[in-house]
Amino acid sequence: AQSFITTSDADKNSKALMLAFTANEDLTFSSIDIIGKKSGNSLVEVYTRLGGYTDYEQNSRAWDLVFSGTVALSQNSATRVSLNVDVFTPLGSDRAFHIYAQNGIL
Repeated sequence: AQSFITTSDADKNSKALMLAFTANEDLTFSSIDIIGKKSGNSLVEVYTRLGGYTDYEQNSRAWDLVFSGTVALSQNSATRVSLNVDVFTPLGSDRAFHIYAQNGIL
């Protein structure tokens, strides 16, 4: 299994983040790690779409929900969230994720 590390410029009020990348090989995502702003149970939702997120930030029909549930987050530590489905991204394609945590995300 491969890991990818991203950085975030989230402020203290952030509850969501969007990220996008171009696959340099065929990739399948089965989980994602998120870092909570505080410890405790939080509603977490993960959406994805093939392609970038620019011009789709407010279009709910353009996104597929791949996880929704309560997750026990740890403050400033990564918590692995297993997606409900594997998310395949073919070589050369763009993939975007939108990650929401009700109690805040870093």
